[in-house]
Amino acid sequence: NYVRRLYLDDKALDGAQSDKLLMLPEKSYALKMVSKVFHFFAREYGLFSLAEFETRIEETYKNMADQSLNWLAFLFITLAVGEQYSNEAVSKNRIPGMDFFLTTLKFFHEPIEEPTFDSIRTLLLIAFYSQGLNRMNSVFTYTGLALSTAMILGVHRRASNSGLTKLEKEKRRKLWWTAFLMDSLWASRLGL
Repeated sequence: NYVRRLYLDDKALDGAQSDKLLMLPEKSYALKMVSKVFHFFAREYGLFSLAEFETRIEETYKNMADQSLNWLAFLFITLAVGEQYSNEAVSKNRIPGMDFFLTTLKFFHEPIEEPTFDSIRTLLLIAFYSQGLNRMNSVFTYTGLALSTAMILGVHRRASNSGLTKLEKEKRRKLWWTAFLMDSLWASRLGL
């Protein structure tokens, strides 16, 4: 039985795209959004360390040209989720976070042949953002990609964690279980 639901449809995303990439917001605004995401759920889910993220933001604002597209996608989706959860937007009369979300999609192409931990985090945050748009199929797809990417990187294996510090092992474990549980949750919600 198909149940009708309200969600942001694909046409709305296509029509919102522009040829121009969104530039970084004021650094203080970016730090505020990152802090929101971290305190709201990223700490609990092991998505990133606030200190590490703030250091990377400082480097990005000093020299954006030398930043990888993978990192920029992770940064922009974090800003998008921050706007969504604080219900404010840089651009007036826009869905909170939508400009950052669309920029993320321009920077980030999945699957990629050489994924990183930023790839997993980006996919999970895209899923979180899509959840706020009630795009359930997208959420399920992105959590599945996050889970597959984590497996490619061997995050699910204890043996691949040998030689790491206790803190690094814990970060990997949290990231793995976040991807696994989100994928399982959405499969269950969709009856898959």
